Amino acid sequence: MVATSTDDLNPAAASGAATDTDIPIPRQRLRDVALLTAVLAAAATALIFGLRYQAAELGRETDQWAARLDTVTLAGARNISNQVEAQSAALLELADNASLRLYLWALVNRGPISRDVPAAEFDYLRGLLIANTDSGTRSAARNGKFQTLALLDAQLSTVLTTPGAATSEQALQIARQAIATRTRQLVLARNADGTATLYMAVVIEPPPGAAGQQAIGGVLVAATDAAELLRPLIKSLPGYFDSDANLLIATGDDPVVALTGADELTGINRVITLGFAVSESAAGTRVMQSAQKVPGTGWKLMRRVDAERALSTLQQRIWAYFVALGLSVFLLATLLWAWRERSIRLAEKKNYLPMVIGNQHRQRSATREEQLLNKLVASLVDVIDLHDPYSAFHSARLAELCRAVGIKMGLDQESLSNLVTAAMLANVGKISLPRDLLTKRDELSDSEAQLLHTHVEEGVEILRKLDFDDPVLTAIAQKQEHLDGSGYPQGLAEDRITVLGRILSVANAYIALVSPRAYREAMSPESALNTIHNELGTVYDRDVFTALKEVIESGDGLSDWEFPNGI
Repeated sequence: MVATSTDDLNPAAASGAATDTDIPIPRQRLRDVALLTAVLAAAATALIFGLRYQAAELGRETDQWAARLDTVTLAGARNISNQVEAQSAALLELADNASLRLYLWALVNRGPISRDVPAAEFDYLRGLLIANTDSGTRSAARNGKFQTLALLDAQLSTVLTTPGAATSEQALQIARQAIATRTRQLVLARNADGTATLYMAVVIEPPPGAAGQQAIGGVLVAATDAAELLRPLIKSLPGYFDSDANLLIATGDDPVVALTGADELTGINRVITLGFAVSESAAGTRVMQSAQKVPGTGWKLMRRVDAERALSTLQQRIWAYFVALGLSVFLLATLLWAWRERSIRLAEKKNYLPMVIGNQHRQRSATREEQLLNKLVASLVDVIDLHDPYSAFHSARLAELCRAVGIKMGLDQESLSNLVTAAMLANVGKISLPRDLLTKRDELSDSEAQLLHTHVEEGVEILRKLDFDDPVLTAIAQKQEHLDGSGYPQGLAEDRITVLGRILSVANAYIALVSPRAYREAMSPESALNTIHNELGTVYDRDVFTALKEVIESGDGLSDWEFPNGI
């Protein structure tokens, strides 16, 4: 509400002098710009540090994942190498079996031995091969056995195979390479159904005494499901997510074998960089991967993890960090804004103190005694505001409202002056109370309520020692008295309460209701008037309430102070 503005309200205006609020506008704007600059600088600094923190944490977390993946992948590559070497050793041992070399020679060449017991030789070789396979259980890795075995002669014709074996073109090709190099051959081949087979081929030397007649006795070819053989070796290693992919990559046109995970095998770049890298899967998913050589094979083992899942914990930390930075900047801005508002209010109070205290001498210069009194009152009000933050500006507003109500009720100048002074100092006794009591948010206990009630008598005693006039002390002493005698500190009733005490009581109640407190929000002016109206005749005076209501509704005698929810 904007009240009428007259020279009577401001002695500086009456004398034609410039007011304090007219002068600092450029300085206030400069201060606002400085505050805004400080907040923006703080926000920019927080953002820069946040981005640096994010980059540093991302680098640190990525390095940790690189160490994890390199270690586990290298262990897996060694396991695969050891398993392949064990399979090779078993195949070489079988190929060097004296009986196998002798009986194969006999079957192929049909010499004297083969003519004697050809069926027995054939059955023996069949049993020997089957004993070194485990094709019935499809568990190629068990006891170092193979899935299928095939015996070929020097011309690569099939002599004998275990059940389920088929001499494929890939098997014949690896057999040719074994004959040509006289070394063990190892090949991963992709099948039409998408599975991968591990082929091994070794040359079988002729039996002793037959070397001069034929260069080699034959070729032994083993075939094993690569995934079934090698997957248990990978599953025994530490895992991180259910989507982890372990891929075995062969050289050239050899296949990719998915040992674990559901990664698509198409689109894999065969030129894989050894070590750690951040890449994309064939499906376009961002992954972190490590590739390590499998010793003795020419293959590479690659482990992939989903980068988003791997870094999810880091992202949560970074998000929490930025939230904390944002809240810090917001808190800084709030504190700076509160400081700005307080500075403005303090400047306003300095302007209004002469108006509400020295109203009876506005047309002449104040005497030294009056100036000292005004300074004393102003100092006491500052102390009250600092001690009880929820009563800040309560005294100045109460004084202005009391003055307007007093004028409306026709008080003489002396009574009006005493009423305004009493209103300014009504809460001085609160400086004797603990500050945490004044700011407590919960309901007060009985003992705390009794302690709060003592502020009236404490205030009167403080002012009595400063030689304030009796009407001022009496009005302050009666501000919490009720017409029905239920108030404090003396329990006065009806005619024993002075007019100044009644005005101060009603005005104090209204200012308190429309101002926020630690334990509640501020009421609207309408709600505050209704609350007081409900207690007329028992607590508050009807005539005073009528005058106060007219002042509130008309704005006569009030300035444009910003009450919570407005007046």
